[in-house]
Amino acid sequence: MFTLWRLSRITSTQTPSVVKRYLSSSEAAAALRPFYFAVHPDLFGQHPRERTVNEDSLKKLSEYLEGLHCQQPLHPTKITFYLRDIQDGVTIPGFRTVNIPLLSRDVRSTVLGVLQSCGLSLDYVNSLKVQTSPGTFGVPNSWPSETGFWRGIIDPEVQIREKLQPKLTTWLRKNIEKSRRYQKNNQTPRAETDRMCQQLTQEMGVQEIQWDCGWGHRHFRGCLRSLTRLYKENAHKMDSLKGRTIIFTHHTGVSTQGQILLSSEDVPSEWLKILTSLGRYDTMLESIPPAEKCVSACLGGIRVTQRKDQAYVLVNPYHRQLKTLSTRLEKYRAQGSARNLGEKLEDLELAVEGYTGPLVLSEEGQFVLPAMRSLETLQEFIEGNQDDARNLLQQFYRKEAEENKLITECTEKFELASLVRDVCVSTDHMISCCRHLVDMTDTGALLQDTKLRISPYYAVMQDGDVCIPWNWYKL
Repeated sequence: MFTLWRLSRITSTQTPSVVKRYLSSSEAAAALRPFYFAVHPDLFGQHPRERTVNEDSLKKLSEYLEGLHCQQPLHPTKITFYLRDIQDGVTIPGFRTVNIPLLSRDVRSTVLGVLQSCGLSLDYVNSLKVQTSPGTFGVPNSWPSETGFWRGIIDPEVQIREKLQPKLTTWLRKNIEKSRRYQKNNQTPRAETDRMCQQLTQEMGVQEIQWDCGWGHRHFRGCLRSLTRLYKENAHKMDSLKGRTIIFTHHTGVSTQGQILLSSEDVPSEWLKILTSLGRYDTMLESIPPAEKCVSACLGGIRVTQRKDQAYVLVNPYHRQLKTLSTRLEKYRAQGSARNLGEKLEDLELAVEGYTGPLVLSEEGQFVLPAMRSLETLQEFIEGNQDDARNLLQQFYRKEAEENKLITECTEKFELASLVRDVCVSTDHMISCCRHLVDMTDTGALLQDTKLRISPYYAVMQDGDVCIPWNWYKL
């Protein structure tokens, strides 16, 4: 499978004055999300040739963008993808081939070229400002068009024209009917996915099967088919599934809450390793509460929990890190070296993460501590920052309550089917967005029964979900 890359500021030119046309990692991921929906190899499970081509091309694209990020010398290349044609949200049989030349000098232009070649919206990328600054780097300013094989290929930048970001109501009036057509045309496939999920839940004896990885129901249905085949072939090895929850997400493992996590990007053989070894993970889960209690007792009664900005924490690494810290603290206290913090930290929270690294007080008011840092330094850090931690933690809970209240108000006002936000949209941005939505008066019934997602861009997804940027009121 392909790997997502880290993207940061990319600068390229051959002259002393350069134009920075970069995308941050969150911006690039947001821009390419519709592209991944269209070409993800798991959508081609019954077509191995097309799947292999898409896997190889995604790898090449990732390597190309990584090269731009590292300012390495690059050679122009061309990648090929197979896409399913979608009309009014319905998949048309067969594939179309898209050839994409990679010859741009920066991440922004490359992302724009990929989206344009596939006929996907450029609005989000075009809404981002182009910044300038001095500097010199060795990446070519452009690829020579007279070079043999590449003669006649036009730089994608030349073809792209900046577009104004539409106002929200204007965009909704133009696109809401498309969303409703997509929803209507997906009713039968969605019902089939729900039926498959319910049937597999009963067959496996699990409590629930959830979908939490951002892809649409078609991808979910493909994962359900793979899991069904896997279970039928290996049911005799899976005797510990009863009453458990299975979640398709971006990781494979078992969470600290006991949920079975299956990555939608992994092959079924990786799932099988987890599904047939649950007893080992149960042993780890049973040892976590005593270890957390030990850490809490050594640190003034502080609550040991997982980070608020992480949906899932894998039990295997967490168990090792927590065990390491609790053992060290016990020995430290037995030697009489531990600082007496008293029973005064019960209202604060601590998360154990990694073995080495800085001591952190998160924006949510949680102490994030590595397992192998100096224990004296660790205690001093907690004691010296406890007032700030209390203020941040109280602020987080206030914001969380306000966000939930505004989501309820918006859902009721516009009669939405649902209202959620992308993981790259912060609580503060969601609050700001919902406040302005509540104040709107010119939408009428445009959003009635709509599944609305707050994200960095405008889009109508293949399932009919509507994405609007969190800062639509500024555009």
